[in-house]
Amino acid sequence: MIYWICQIFGWSIYLSLGLIISSNSNIDTLKWFPVMFIKTSLLLFMTHRLRNYIIKTDLLNLPTRKIIFTVVIAVVIISATANIVTSILMLQPFELITWEQYSVKALFYYFLNECFIVAVWLSIYFVAAFIKKNRVREIEKLQLEVIARESQMDSLKAQINPHFIFNSLNNIRSLIFENPKKAGDMITHLSDLLRYSIKHNDSGKETIQHELNVVKDYLKLQSIHLEERLNYSIYVDENLLNVKVPSMSIQLLVENAVKHGVLDLLDGGSININIYNMDENAIIEISNTGEIIEKSQNTKIGIKNVSDRLRLMFGSNAQLTLSQTKKNLVTAKFNVPLN
Repeated sequence: MIYWICQIFGWSIYLSLGLIISSNSNIDTLKWFPVMFIKTSLLLFMTHRLRNYIIKTDLLNLPTRKIIFTVVIAVVIISATANIVTSILMLQPFELITWEQYSVKALFYYFLNECFIVAVWLSIYFVAAFIKKNRVREIEKLQLEVIARESQMDSLKAQINPHFIFNSLNNIRSLIFENPKKAGDMITHLSDLLRYSIKHNDSGKETIQHELNVVKDYLKLQSIHLEERLNYSIYVDENLLNVKVPSMSIQLLVENAVKHGVLDLLDGGSININIYNMDENAIIEISNTGEIIEKSQNTKIGIKNVSDRLRLMFGSNAQLTLSQTKKNLVTAKFNVPLN
């Protein structure tokens, strides 16, 4: 709506200025008006088509050389077309000039004038488009911060709630005399887990290697509590260890696998983390024994948070899916573009 208001208003000013100039040049305004009106309407139509082309080809995100080339070609085509049509109208049927009065020099002058007008239109459009683009980026940045904080709160509630800490400390206490070394290792894991959770506010990215470090701490602590009920394996392509993903994203999916998968099973189950390269994408896959329970809102919230953060960070190129891959196997998978 705003675009069309600006279009009509701007080209109306152009038409009015053309009529004012004609009246001051002893030109019959009544005869000149239909020519100027047709010319202005043609310019409005062609600039609108140019705008559609810019949007369709996502021109603003292309290399600078491509933008400049496209702009120059567009300015030349629009200006030349407008002047050819105007010249034809002036000769026939309105007979504002005769063939004897017609000159290439005058045509070239008017061509340069139209090039300037179209270039001004493009400059205004590009400035407005860049302002809008930056505003959208700021909004997405704010959305990312809000989602990240919500994700952090969900993660901390699931990971460092009093019940979890109590069970961890209680299990560590029972190991102090039986196996002091193992008890010391578990204290280290718990400390690292707490430190990582406090340090990272989920507003940015973290390497897969760092993410897996905290995931290992979490799984080792859960192994104390669940004992033989929890089995897990981690496979990762070493070439992907420095690839960055949304911080706490892998951790959150592993927590969902434990809370809504293994813990719900009497005999427990297994969690398999598989990270590999496929089609220039880092694929992060977390599978767990269990079934998808539609009424589990906590799982949906966690999955939605990770999905939204992936979309805001990497666009539509990154997606997260949760599926029942087998009868007793649930898989959460997301990808991060490598380029």
